[in-house]
Amino acid sequence: MSKFLRVLLVSATLALCNGASAAVINGTIGTIDADRDGKQQELKVARIAFTVSADTRLSFDSLVLELTRDLNGDGFITGFDSEMHLFDRGTVLHVNDDSGQTYGDGSEYPFDSAFEWRFEQAGTYLVTLGVHAYGNADALQGYQAGRIYRPLVGFENFGAWRLSLAALTGSVSNVHEITNDVPEPGTLALFGAGLLGAGLLRRRRR
Repeated sequence: MSKFLRVLLVSATLALCNGASAAVINGTIGTIDADRDGKQQELKVARIAFTVSADTRLSFDSLVLELTRDLNGDGFITGFDSEMHLFDRGTVLHVNDDSGQTYGDGSEYPFDSAFEWRFEQAGTYLVTLGVHAYGNADALQGYQAGRIYRPLVGFENFGAWRLSLAALTGSVSNVHEITNDVPEPGTLALFGAGLLGAGLLRRRRR
């Protein structure tokens, strides 16, 4: 099996630890054809959904920049300057760039973002991980138009990432990456609600 295929397999894996109190998910980002025009000219932003119980305090810690060694065991040394955005549906709760909190997962540089957040209400939330300097609209759609991947470390055309979610209080579960290919049920529901609202407005205008 080639190294690239191994990386693709790693990007699809999810390891859960300590029951529902912690999760580690691996993936990659790079330049993709997000608008399906046959040209790879959009930079992926990874979107990770997760569910928490009420009054959960959650730690988010990214590992993306490998300066001297292969930290995630995928056979490559790669790296980029990461940024994370936290959302409750379409509302941004927090944005984090560089952080000195990140060294607990083996990170070698504070370009690896990390932060903590307390969720008062139980529910499903979204955290996004991408190359520094992307907007909230980019985060929600899962890519940046007109931008290509340029590694800070290595010569690969992708950047591997690892995101650790640890519940300091409460619990976290159902951690998974949302792909651009298959819409999430929640996304479909919101889209359906939007269509329903547009239909009601049209009827009122008549």
